[in-house]
This record gives sequence, structure tokens and C-alpha cells, in this order.
Amino acid sequence: MAIVTGAGTVGASQGVGRKTFVFAVTTGTISMADAVTSATTTYNMTVVGVSGTSGTSHLLCTGGNTAGTN
Repeated sequence: MAIVTGAGTVGASQGVGRKTFVFAVTTGTISMADAVTSATTTYNMTVVGVSGTSGTSHLLCTGGNTAGTN
């Protein structure tokens, strides 16, 4: 978490990568391990963070394929 001490400017590409994706993963539907596998193998993403492994958790990824299918 960032601490902000004043007004700042956020421009394009100041995230964790050129394309950043945050996925809500409901583990009753898919396991976090399967979500990570899908993101990395199917969509060629890099996993940057995981907020948990049960309930509804979040998966933070960057990158991805360039075919526009993700």
C-alpha cells in the first residue's frame, strides 16, 4: 500500500506493467492454483500478487498475450 502525502499525477504505464489485470477469484468456482495456471499458461501473464487462497480473493497479473483475447 502506498502512502500519499500530497497531490500527485498518475500517467499511463505507471502501474506494475504495461497491462495490469486484477481478477476476483471465487474459490468455490475455481481454485487459486487453477486461476494462476490459467493466467500464466493460457494468457501468458506474469503473476504479481495473490491476496488469498480461500473465499473471494484477488489475483494481480501483468503482461498477457497481444492477440486481444484477454
